[in-house]
Amino acid sequence: MQAVFEQVTDEQLAAVGLRTGWQRMDSTQVLSNLAQWSPLGLLVGVLQKVY
Repeated sequence: MQAVFEQVTDEQLAAVGLRTGWQRMDSTQVLSNLAQWSPLGLLVGVLQKVY
């Protein structure tokens, strides 16, 4: 199962072009911003970042 999970994850990362070398360590600011957004606002913000 572990090998299958890693293969699927690697394929998904390659398909969307995500880089996993850097990770944000402090997520407190992100969580506070998420609490202020409505679900629609969050969706629009995510779509803008992706586009």
